[in-house]
Amino acid sequence: MTIQSAFSITPTADADVWSVMPDQAFPTGEVLKAGTESDGTASRAYLKFDASPFVGQAISNVTLSLLNIDGPSCGTTVGAGIQVRRVTSAWSPSTVTWNSQPSNTTDNAVTNRSSIGGSCNPAPMTWDITSMARQWAGDAGDYGVVLMSPAENKSANYRIYASVDNTMEMDPPKLTATFAPVGGPVVVNPAGPDGVEVFTAPSNWGGDVLQMAEAQAHALSAAYDRAEAHGNDLAPPYVDMVTGNVIVPAASEAGQQTASEILAGTAYLGLGNIDWTVPGTYEGDDIDEDVEPPAGPTEEYSFNPQVADVGNSYGRLTSIAREIFTLNTSQLPGVGGIVSAAPWPERNKVLLTANAVTPELRLALAQRYGTNSMVIWLKPGATRMQVMDSRDNDSDSFINGGSRYVTNDGTQCTTAFAWRGTDGERYMTTAGHCVPEDADIENIMRGSQSIGTVFWSSWKDNTGSIPLPGRTSAYGDIALLDYTGPIEPTASIFVGGTDSPTKRPVRRSWTRRVVYGDLYCVGGAATGQSCNWKVNAINKTFPMNYAGSQQWVGDLLNGAEVCATEAARRPETPAVQYLLWSQTDTWLQRAYSQAAVSMRATRCAGQPLVTYMMHASVSAATS
Repeated sequence: MTIQSAFSITPTADADVWSVMPDQAFPTGEVLKAGTESDGTASRAYLKFDASPFVGQAISNVTLSLLNIDGPSCGTTVGAGIQVRRVTSAWSPSTVTWNSQPSNTTDNAVTNRSSIGGSCNPAPMTWDITSMARQWAGDAGDYGVVLMSPAENKSANYRIYASVDNTMEMDPPKLTATFAPVGGPVVVNPAGPDGVEVFTAPSNWGGDVLQMAEAQAHALSAAYDRAEAHGNDLAPPYVDMVTGNVIVPAASEAGQQTASEILAGTAYLGLGNIDWTVPGTYEGDDIDEDVEPPAGPTEEYSFNPQVADVGNSYGRLTSIAREIFTLNTSQLPGVGGIVSAAPWPERNKVLLTANAVTPELRLALAQRYGTNSMVIWLKPGATRMQVMDSRDNDSDSFINGGSRYVTNDGTQCTTAFAWRGTDGERYMTTAGHCVPEDADIENIMRGSQSIGTVFWSSWKDNTGSIPLPGRTSAYGDIALLDYTGPIEPTASIFVGGTDSPTKRPVRRSWTRRVVYGDLYCVGGAATGQSCNWKVNAINKTFPMNYAGSQQWVGDLLNGAEVCATEAARRPETPAVQYLLWSQTDTWLQRAYSQAAVSMRATRCAGQPLVTYMMHASVSAATS
């Protein structure tokens, strides 16, 4: 027996448009009209839903339902019926009119010919839009649906529906979705005298985690700050997604009091949105995007964390994850099969992902770290991190996220975040391995002209990640570029396809760490934009063979793009992306906030690997 989960959501926006009033918007009407009259006049109804809960889920069925309260007659087959189409461009209920409608597509369109009229009582009309929902989850653009007469001929083929604002019927439009479980781990080798535990799981295991409420996400972010500051007394925290409780484990007696302190503050709502840019696009000359827009709605949060007693501290688990990739085969037989390492907060262990596991590796890990310190996910086909090159060109006086640059030694890499330090200067971040701390790279070039310098890098050749300025625990693969003269970084990013000149301003910087279930977009000049990526692991450490030597990069996130079916997912192909989040503190001591982190990306079959990330303060990228 397969147990499926289900939920219903109402629209975030609805409106209808009428051909007889082509320039009039109707954003708050109590009814929605769709279809045609016998004189040829037509109406269309637009609905927009937050499709983020679909991302990462194995969607079984999604049904759209609207309460039909009037029509030309009563019956199961009345006229041509009302067709539901997927909308393919942006719209706003306050501005959409008949003359300013968004585009739509008949791809996967569905029609219902039933109607209520005359003496019939109001009744729901439903449409199976499962295929559309899968397209939303797979990054087809979440712009909602439009209800309309299929051909809009001269005929009495209209329907009246209750809207979100209808206070009489109290039955707003809704989507009802059912999801099949992704499946979980299956232990193939339990922990014991012969070595550490090994399990298998579906390749998209963890991808169906739902987004957290912002209050929880901010509380978890604060709990991670606390664990990092008390690394020997606390363990990695997590949120119990069933109860909603924030769990802050204590690894020592001293940690009990620290772990139990209330987590409180201000949550900025809407950070979990997939696309972190401002609606609307522009082309041509850049504008100076240097001032953060207002934060938007907020709410206060306060959590009394639950304290669990555990054996492994935050410091121990993160140290193990980083040490793994400094060991050779004589120290750790089979280490070459390990792809990544990250703390697993719920089990208070290090989770190793490996494409092959030998008896020798299991035993060596147990002897070195103990069977209670780690577990292995056997994931055949998983590959180690690669570094990619090639980017677009950005040639005006403002440097956007995702633009290509060249150093004085000919290295080509891409920009990431525009960043303002507390010293008042503007900087641009990039991949640290492009401009290693110990390399003879000083200048950023445009042709033969130097337009900037390398200010700092967290990457060192033959070592890999080194700590951020003034820090001992936050690593990553990131560098800071200081542009000179009239050229300045600007808070915008290229969007669209590989040759797109279109850019968007980025909304604002984040106010918390990234947590499980967060959604984001990636995009690059070499591969184009892609959205509906989901964070499914944090604080990972990866080995990376770069410049001919074995190195490691730490404090990474793990993200996967959602595929419509498991069969569509190709073997994991890694890439590096970057994400910073904003926190006011002293420059140089915390120049990059709490973390410079990277993103490992799993792609769907038949699609190119995307190597930029668009989220947080401006954008993100890799070489």
